[in-house]
Amino acid sequence: MAAVQEVGLVSLHRGTENFDQLGGLENLKAFCLRAMRRQGEPQPGKRPRGVLLLSPPGCGKSQFAKALGNETGRPTVILDIGNLLGSLIGQSESNVRQALKLADAMAPCVLFCDEIEKGLA
Repeated sequence: MAAVQEVGLVSLHRGTENFDQLGGLENLKAFCLRAMRRQGEPQPGKRPRGVLLLSPPGCGKSQFAKALGNETGRPTVILDIGNLLGSLIGQSESNVRQALKLADAMAPCVLFCDEIEKGLA
């Protein structure tokens, strides 16, 4: 946890959200739980590497990611893309590498990339 606070590029979510608090999204809930159970699959090609949720603002993506971490007992790491952008040449790339290295060290986890559209613009 100290490493997460020291880096400042990611934060560790410690909430109480769960799937019972989310209305609907039953297919997404089932799909993600199935995908996370397959992480122990011996054949790497059959293991899902992640799920990307795209929808208009206010549809519950953030709440879902936080609840997924609690439902599976895995830490939810929040990566705010806006915090990664730097003003110096190469700074953004370095920040991305550092943040992903930290998330990889915390694996298995739920990595929630917030404001991803900022990094793609």
